[in-house]
Amino acid sequence: RRFIENSGLGIHITKAAGGRLFVNDAMVRLLGYESLSEINNLPELTIIAPHNRELAIGKRLEALENPGSVIQYESDFQCKDGSSIPLHVLINQIEWDGEKAILRTVIDLSQRKQAEQALYDIEERFLSAIDNLTEGFALFDENEQFVFANQWYRRGFERKDGSVPSGTTFEDTVRDRIKNSYVSKDAKGREEEWIAERVTEFRNPAGPTDYRFGNFWVQSTVVKLPDGGTILLIS
Repeated sequence: RRFIENSGLGIHITKAAGGRLFVNDAMVRLLGYESLSEINNLPELTIIAPHNRELAIGKRLEALENPGSVIQYESDFQCKDGSSIPLHVLINQIEWDGEKAILRTVIDLSQRKQAEQALYDIEERFLSAIDNLTEGFALFDENEQFVFANQWYRRGFERKDGSVPSGTTFEDTVRDRIKNSYVSKDAKGREEEWIAERVTEFRNPAGPTDYRFGNFWVQSTVVKLPDGGTILLIS
């Protein structure tokens, strides 16, 4: 019990049937309250963000049905000022002062969530920049399967309806161009040879390659990535 009371992690103990038994100082500070009495006077679910209260009830029932198990989940808790804080929750059934109880140990995820959001924002800006390049950009994974292409590539080098056959291989996309007659006249009559040339250039790049595409010439540059993926640039 002394360990729980002095823990640097947030501790919240409730009766099995509901009703608060104990909250430690770390939990009080985490939620922005000034004293333990402030939280003790609140209904049990008040400190859980409204959109996660059903989740909290469900996890309490799960802990009661599985004594001896520690159940983990993420949930938003509600601070004194009304803001939400993301917490990682470990919930399990214990005995507290001779009665069955539910122990919730919580870990603050705020910094991790902020880092994840910052990374997401960077990725979004990066993808937006690529999508607005004035040359074609396509990314394929280590299995030569299509992952992503920007607007320029989709407009000029995929199906006439602008769709990109996600998940298909580079060779499949080349064959799709042949099938839809969306290639140079130079390929007609020697389709398999033309396909083999494009696939060889893709797998074993030796610098930029020029070839006729429809009524104009394009330059294709293949860049191999350390993880086995491939970038295809068309200008």
